[in-house]
Amino acid sequence: MTCFHDTAKKAINTFAENNPSEKIEGGVIYQYTDVGAMKGIVSNKELWATHFRYLNDENEFKYGLSKTSEKIEELINGGAYRKEETIAFLKSMKNIVENKEKVEELECFYVVCFSEEKDKLSQWRGYGKKEKSICLGFDYESIKEKCKGLENSRYFAKVEYGKIDTISKKLKEYCDLIELNDDGSGLCKDGLFELKKDVFISALFVKEKCWDEEKEWRIVVHRKKDLEFKESDKGLVPYIKFKLDDVAADIKCVMLPKSVFDYGKLSVNMFLKLNGLTFEASPSDISIVY
Repeated sequence: MTCFHDTAKKAINTFAENNPSEKIEGGVIYQYTDVGAMKGIVSNKELWATHFRYLNDENEFKYGLSKTSEKIEELINGGAYRKEETIAFLKSMKNIVENKEKVEELECFYVVCFSEEKDKLSQWRGYGKKEKSICLGFDYESIKEKCKGLENSRYFAKVEYGKIDTISKKLKEYCDLIELNDDGSGLCKDGLFELKKDVFISALFVKEKCWDEEKEWRIVVHRKKDLEFKESDKGLVPYIKFKLDDVAADIKCVMLPKSVFDYGKLSVNMFLKLNGLTFEASPSDISIVY
C-alpha cells in the first residue's frame, strides 16, 4: 500500500517546481523594502516575514480558499470519483476550507515577498517606505535551495494569478490515492490533516489576476512563536524574524530611489563594505519623488 504520509510530504516539497521551465531574468529576484529591513538582513542574516492578514491585498488567502472550495465542489459533482470515502473526504475538506476562521493554523503563517521585476514603479510605490525605500536583489537559485525541506517549515514558490493549478493538482493526487487504496477510511483520517495544511499553504501562493504585474515569488513560514510587532500607517503589524543561512551573501545588488540617491549612497555603500559586500548601490531609473 502506498504510504499516504510520504506522498503528502512529497507534494508539499514541490512548491518551487510549479514552473519548472520558469526562467528568472538575470537569476535575481527583488525585494522592495526600507533601509531598516536591509540592516536586519545584512547585519543579522535574517529575513522579516509579515503575518498574512496584514499584507496589502484585502482578499489575501480568501481568494485562494474560495477558488479551492469551487474546485472541490467540481470534483464532488464531476463523477470522476465514486468511492464513498473519497466523496466524504472532499466534503470534509470543503467544510474546513469554508470555515477557515476557526482553524488555529491560520494565525501562524508569515510571508516574505519578492518580485521578478527590477526597478518597477508600482513596486516602489506599493512596498517602498518613501525616503527610506530600498530595493534588494537576491540570488534566486540560492534562495530556492535554502528554502527546501519540510522540516524547516519554509515554502518558496511563484504566486499563481487567477488560477489554482497547484491546489487542483494536490486535490487530485490525494483523491486518486484514496481511490487506489482499499483502506480508504484510514487514508481519509490521516490525509485530512496533511491536505488541510497543504492547501492552506498553497492558497497563500494564489492571488487575483489583477495583481499579476507584480510577478511575485514568496517565502511562507509556518511558526507559532517569537512573534514581534512593527509600526505602520495602519497600526501594529505582527511579523517574525527568521534565519536563512547566510542570506546576506545572496544579495547581489542594492538600488536606491533616484531622488535620494545622492544623499543616501555614501552611507549605504559604507554599510555594505563594512559587512563584506563588495558592490555599491545604484540609482533607480524612475523619477519618482518622495
